[in-house]
Amino acid sequence: MNCCSFLHPQSKTKRLWLALALLAGLGVFPVLAQQQNLPSSVRSFPQNAHRGSLLITAPPEIQIDGKAERLAPGARIWHTNRMLVLSASLVGQSLVVNY
Repeated sequence: MNCCSFLHPQSKTKRLWLALALLAGLGVFPVLAQQQNLPSSVRSFPQNAHRGSLLITAPPEIQIDGKAERLAPGARIWHTNRMLVLSASLVGQSLVVNY
């Protein structure tokens, strides 16, 4: 019966390289996980950012400070908990936004 050539005794070097790669991976990945810069809970905006009210009438139609606008196809609305919010779920709500 044919068996995987990786398990044969002549492939000891392959197994050794696999073990070394596995050990190296185990040593590197926790370090990478610790180095992640997780965002703070409060988002910072530049000094010249505008603050206004956003009203979504019928997506992609919106109003910012009473002025009719249209959302771009790739527009993203972020919730305060850093999750994306679909504009259709905000219809009729008046929100304070930074833009």
